[in-house]
Amino acid sequence: MQSVHGLLRNRRLQFAVLAVLLLFILTLHLITREPAVLDKQASQLSQDDPSSSSSPSAHLNTQGDKPADTQNHALDNGRSDNGTGRKDDVPTTTDNSDILDPTKPRHYSMLLIIYSDYRDSDRRQLLRQHLLGLPDSIQPCMHANGDVLYKFAVRVPAQRPSEAKRLAAFRDYQSEAIEYGDVLELKTDSKWESQVELLRWVKTLKERRRLVTFDHLVYMDAYTVVRLGMYRVELASGNIAGQTLTAEQRARLYLGAEHTRAPDLAILAANTTDLMVKHALEQKGPRDDDLFAHFHDRYATTNDIHAIRDKRIYYWENSIDYLPKDAMGITGVFITDDYQLLQRRFPSQPPATCRRVASMFNVAVVTSAHIFDDNCMLDAAMASASLKRAYAIRHGYAFVARSAEYAQQNRHKHRGAGWGRLDVIQKTLPHYDWILWTDMDAVVVNATRRLVDLFSLWGREAGLDFADKHLVLTRLPGEQGVDPGVMLVRNSRWSHDFIQDVQMRREYYERDDGVQRAIGAAIKEAKWMDKMVLLNSTDHSLLTAPQDYRAGDFIVHYTGSTTCPAAQVLKATKQLESGQVAGTFTP
Repeated sequence: MQSVHGLLRNRRLQFAVLAVLLLFILTLHLITREPAVLDKQASQLSQDDPSSSSSPSAHLNTQGDKPADTQNHALDNGRSDNGTGRKDDVPTTTDNSDILDPTKPRHYSMLLIIYSDYRDSDRRQLLRQHLLGLPDSIQPCMHANGDVLYKFAVRVPAQRPSEAKRLAAFRDYQSEAIEYGDVLELKTDSKWESQVELLRWVKTLKERRRLVTFDHLVYMDAYTVVRLGMYRVELASGNIAGQTLTAEQRARLYLGAEHTRAPDLAILAANTTDLMVKHALEQKGPRDDDLFAHFHDRYATTNDIHAIRDKRIYYWENSIDYLPKDAMGITGVFITDDYQLLQRRFPSQPPATCRRVASMFNVAVVTSAHIFDDNCMLDAAMASASLKRAYAIRHGYAFVARSAEYAQQNRHKHRGAGWGRLDVIQKTLPHYDWILWTDMDAVVVNATRRLVDLFSLWGREAGLDFADKHLVLTRLPGEQGVDPGVMLVRNSRWSHDFIQDVQMRREYYERDDGVQRAIGAAIKEAKWMDKMVLLNSTDHSLLTAPQDYRAGDFIVHYTGSTTCPAAQVLKATKQLESGQVAGTFTP
């Protein structure tokens, strides 16, 4: 006992005992609250980490006025929770009134325009991934309701290229434009004229029924690496490139590199942009010059703009070793490996280009963006896709167009490219409750028809209960099987297994109508029949052939002919674009 009292009289030991006691109490407290802490940390990581499974793409900012739908609709028992706490058997309606209100103005902190040539598809894809945080087109941004509005301004030839290599690049560009829908096409061979067209488009933003305004225009070449996030911080603070600007100077800002003859990166305040638009539209005739350089030279010595030549913008000299750590932009980066190296050295937080509204995309309209080497649909592909995109936007659906899955068929899977549609469906389906698949030569002619209306119609007229239905197809006349060009597919294990069954029917790989025949063979098996709906060929509710069209039909599928259907598709799309309604439309 005396030894214990003696130990306690030792002041150092007293402090040690007290520390151990406090540590024990603190540990006990942390253990009791650990689940809540971990939940909070996981939530924060899902917002910060674009690779997190709860944040399927970095551009989908979760800090909107409405909760974001972060659910990755994985395969389950056939029905997926759409964020409302219940399961949906059929597509539901979504309140998109705030997004679709054509009179509500939109304001962005930044309008980002990336200038490139049509042959630069690979670089644009790199920029989508690294600069914009857009990993793919599976879950697209349907409404630019984020803080930054971006466009790829792409210069394309006025006439279709005839040389084989350029024509192939043009096909790739068309597929890309269909897939992403973020391209501003500039049809001219002159850089000056293309920049004039670009600024004319900027002018139209303020002339639309839905006014679009922005604080700054960022113009950059596709071969430029820029620390966009850091520039945004400087622009917001007013401390730009080492200068503290007054409000009046900030309103007249024009920032570029020291060497302005080829400005591959320029930042303009909104007022300066208005002045440049006016300057561009006043110029007469084409010029062998750069419009941004011409504008800078004209106004830099006046009080109309506040010009800053940012010394932190460098031209790439093929070695990262001599680049200062404060570099804000590097121009002339043409090699992909160099670009990726610089992105790692000078990372930038992707801007928020889109905020997803909860439950908005439980349905996707899915189509092909692949243009075959015969160029059959080259002139009609964009028109067909544009109508489908407009239809999807109208009803709050996602629009997904894919090409890569088609391109891999001949080279790697040794089967006809048409099988690509099944690969696309398999890749897209886990992200949605239902998808409406439409071939490129299928045209939406009645955009008022909602999918929820179709399910109601089938339930009312045929007594169908879609609680346990997973696939809707239309039969072809006679004994031709089914039409795989238009179908409704549900996100379920059944659908996954059925499509995989069709995928494995190798005896049909080399046939032009292989997918049609493989599906036809599969649906004859009893194990599949009770969970699908096969509409009669005379049923026009989902699709119809052009020769059988009746006013009000939903989709016309231009198939069954040995000739290219592009002319028919173009005829149909031009009628619909001109505003012809169901009563006057002729397929």
